[in-house]
Amino acid sequence: RIEREKERLRDWIYDIPLEAISDEVSRATGIGEGKLYSVTRDREGALGRGIVAYLAKGVSDYTVREIGDHFRRSPVAIGEAIKKVEDRVHRDRSFAKAIKRMREKLIVVRKRKYRVSVA
Repeated sequence: RIEREKERLRDWIYDIPLEAISDEVSRATGIGEGKLYSVTRDREGALGRGIVAYLAKGVSDYTVREIGDHFRRSPVAIGEAIKKVEDRVHRDRSFAKAIKRMREKLIVVRKRKYRVSVA
């Protein structure tokens, strides 16, 4: 059942701007938007950017480069942030639930698009 649900969710991407994802992460986590866009290496801001990147890749199919450009960070830094969030999702059940709630809130009234894959 879980695998079917994962497959069903993978078939769609949503037309959601990065700003909207950032707003939702800021609201849900309490991390201020100033910290998300700050050029300092603050842990809280890095976690927020990682969550935004994780959701943006999974929900809207943004590239790591696009996310990096949005936050003025290197693609490598964004990739590492995504990996840290993925690891935490697998380890921490309550964190995974919070991410799922953010995802559901983001896609509730958004326009769906098919995920395009190159064969």
